[in-house]
Amino acid sequence: MVWIKGLQGLYFFIFRILIIFRIFIFFKIVILVMVVIPSGVTAAKSQTKSQNGIFEYKPVAIEVKKNDHIFIRGFDGQVKVTSSNTGQLTLRVRQEIIAHASSILRQTLEDWNFSAQRTDRGIELYMQSPNSKELWLEILKNGGAPQFHLEISSPPLPLDMVWRRGKVELMDWSAPAKITLQEGSIAVKGGAGDLQLFGQDTEILVKSRTGRQKVETFARKIILEDLKGNITSENFSGELQLLRCEGAFELFNYKGSTLVQKGKGRLEFYSQRGPVKLEDFNGDVRGVTDASAVLGRIFNANEVRLTSQTGPINLELPQSGAYLSLASVSGFLLGPGYLQKDVVAGQKILKGRMQGSVAGSVVVRTQSGSVRIK
Repeated sequence: MVWIKGLQGLYFFIFRILIIFRIFIFFKIVILVMVVIPSGVTAAKSQTKSQNGIFEYKPVAIEVKKNDHIFIRGFDGQVKVTSSNTGQLTLRVRQEIIAHASSILRQTLEDWNFSAQRTDRGIELYMQSPNSKELWLEILKNGGAPQFHLEISSPPLPLDMVWRRGKVELMDWSAPAKITLQEGSIAVKGGAGDLQLFGQDTEILVKSRTGRQKVETFARKIILEDLKGNITSENFSGELQLLRCEGAFELFNYKGSTLVQKGKGRLEFYSQRGPVKLEDFNGDVRGVTDASAVLGRIFNANEVRLTSQTGPINLELPQSGAYLSLASVSGFLLGPGYLQKDVVAGQKILKGRMQGSVAGSVVVRTQSGSVRIK
């Protein structure tokens, strides 16, 4: 069973390196958003200022052309993007200065803008800020940058968004979308098309969507609900929930919990310490864990293959007639009494065919984790 330990150690080492690399790239992108300002742009700001530091922008409308893309770059605030069939993109902006903003920041209020322009790439919507090292050092030290609240209505187009902190919503968007958010929440509801969501301290919800989904966050909850299509999800320490989804799934979770409920298709999961629970999953399952406990109720699986170092594995296989091959170096093995027990090369073995009607294969290997099958 040494190969199990070596394989798991290599996988989780690579997983940690990828997490660190993605965090580095993420902060590099955010810094670029903060300091890079396109040249030759006329601000869309035509504003009225209220007494409490709120600037209301006049709505901006931009005609949508074939092969357009939408690019959004900003810092703090809320962004809501909804689908329309009007033939144009409409942008509404509200800029708000928060109460604890420093005096240095308040002196630059007139220099902050949110602008829109058409380029060779498509439609670009972005924050403009004073290009002052002193100002940005103050913001990075104490916070307090203006918040830009955007409402965008447009025919669905490929979307690329990078934002630092706030709340992002994407509604009924039937086009590819890529959203990167450092801190806050992302909610995507409805629509179709490839979706990529990346966050650090970011809670993510994707609901009722069709297409390939790639979702990553570092320390918050991910909920994927009523989706159809292939899904890849990575979460370092937060909770991951996959609810009533259909497709091929690849789930990575270092130490947070993983719940798969009433899914259908093919599932692969990798977890080091967080518990993994499969509730009424319909299809094939493969998994690799270190100390994670695995609890599963699986239907109609042609193939189940699980390996664990120290974590226990408990499976319920209703109506299964699969051939079982269970082995552990020092963990105990429990299964139906008609299975054959043996000891081979220092490993305890439990094998035989279950008495249900659904054929298949179930292979479980552990170092010291217990295995229970019923």
